[in-house]
Amino acid sequence: MIRHYIVAGLIVFSAVLVLSFPAQVAYRWLTPNAVVLDGISGTFWKGTATEGLAGNAYIRDITWHFKPVDLLSGDLTFITSSKPPSGSIYTDVSLSLNGKLTLSKFSGNIPLDVLHLIFQQNGIRADLFFDFDRIVLSNKFPVSVNGEMRIGNLYIPDLSAGVLGNFSANFRTNKNGIQGEFRDLSGVLQVKGLLSILSNRSYSLAGRVAARRGATPSIEQQLRLLGGPDEDGLREFRLEGRL
Repeated sequence: MIRHYIVAGLIVFSAVLVLSFPAQVAYRWLTPNAVVLDGISGTFWKGTATEGLAGNAYIRDITWHFKPVDLLSGDLTFITSSKPPSGSIYTDVSLSLNGKLTLSKFSGNIPLDVLHLIFQQNGIRADLFFDFDRIVLSNKFPVSVNGEMRIGNLYIPDLSAGVLGNFSANFRTNKNGIQGEFRDLSGVLQVKGLLSILSNRSYSLAGRVAARRGATPSIEQQLRLLGGPDEDGLREFRLEGRL
């Protein structure tokens, strides 16, 4: 009888310990180097952080909540929310046994210059609105992307003194890799093209572009560098590289 009480006590103690596992301890043990959090409170299963860095992006008012049902498929999943300096981000974050990181129901809005220092350095600005069903990362490289993004009020000072316009991109994954079809929605540029990202980390960005009425002379001058227009008045462009 005494042994039964001891076993029951150990089970209760273990359950309390697991359920109240401090977020600070879990952060030190499990969080990747690319993520830095401050002002952590709560538990591993449900907690908050006042601010942090995800990659090079500053975020604040971070919350997470464990999603136990995904353990049945071998994934450790948390429902999260956070706020960059402006905007908000919501996503389910899952870590699988094979080390892949999956962002599901990834939606929100952020300024473009939050994503990388290069945009800040070059004065490039835009408002990003995104709604992705799924993004899968392996070794920090995207292997699957499905969803949509809208780029609003794009401003590139080297190209024009004014806003270029609004654009959309639709991302899908197939056997050839990740493909994103993009086009203009409004503004001084008419553009349509395709972004392709292959598993060997190479990418290509190809399309056709033309200036609309109201475009500044600087835009016209830059587009002439692409060569002559086709019968529709559009000029082809192509960029290639590796990520």
